[in-house]
Amino acid sequence: MTGTVRKALDARIISDHYDLGAILERLLLSAALGDFTAAKSDAKVFERLGFAARALSILSKVAHGEVPVVVAGPVYVVDAPGAVDTEALGATLNDARIELARMINRPPKVTWVDFHDGPAYANITRLELPGVARISLSRQFQVQSDWPAILWHEAAHATMFAGVRFLDEGWAVWCQAKSGVKSEFPVRNTDLETYSLAAQIEAMPLPRLLAYSGPDLIFGDLATSDHEWRSIYVRAYRFFRAIHAKLGMGGVVTVFEALSKERQDITGTLRRICNA
Repeated sequence: MTGTVRKALDARIISDHYDLGAILERLLLSAALGDFTAAKSDAKVFERLGFAARALSILSKVAHGEVPVVVAGPVYVVDAPGAVDTEALGATLNDARIELARMINRPPKVTWVDFHDGPAYANITRLELPGVARISLSRQFQVQSDWPAILWHEAAHATMFAGVRFLDEGWAVWCQAKSGVKSEFPVRNTDLETYSLAAQIEAMPLPRLLAYSGPDLIFGDLATSDHEWRSIYVRAYRFFRAIHAKLGMGGVVTVFEALSKERQDITGTLRRICNA
């Protein structure tokens, strides 16, 4: 199976020398197979491009055989902590990426997972290359009983991304709820419709929520308590659910793709599409 994948990647790169997604996947696959000469050759491409510093550091370690790579279908797990069940992680993430891609009628992305030492909630999806999603998980993520929901949440970000934080989080919570897996954040799936929002978040104007672009993971400029933090995610879920009910999934995809290009006028773009 890996030989077939390798040949397909080689063919893609021969056809398009700038297919960075294929080059990255070949680098990861080569390292997983122990072919570090090939991996180092592909790593040089990203060094010349000045790839993101942390990602470049990880890829350099991968290419030199300093950290292990486990292949779980089209999911590549890099330097997993010993406590992480990579087989279960890969299977859950693969199920999520395939189902969500089917849902929006787009091809699933090749997914690369790495780990960091941050808090358990600090899980981040980065879309640094076309066709590739990089998911950075806390090394503590699998100690949480609802870790499959975390993977569905991050797979949602990897599948479709508007670049509007409030809307992206609403989509991700909606996806983890649709999956049916146990979830504790922002609340249990059965409580998403009935959860009482914090007064400050319920009263906050929607344009302010849509305009939020803080770099933090906890909406720190808007939320001052755990209740308010959870309330933002629940309100985001309800907002996404309303858009989906009005437009259907095809319309939702149109909204996300438009916003990814027209972020300067978020509310105007939403109003134009949703009222069409």
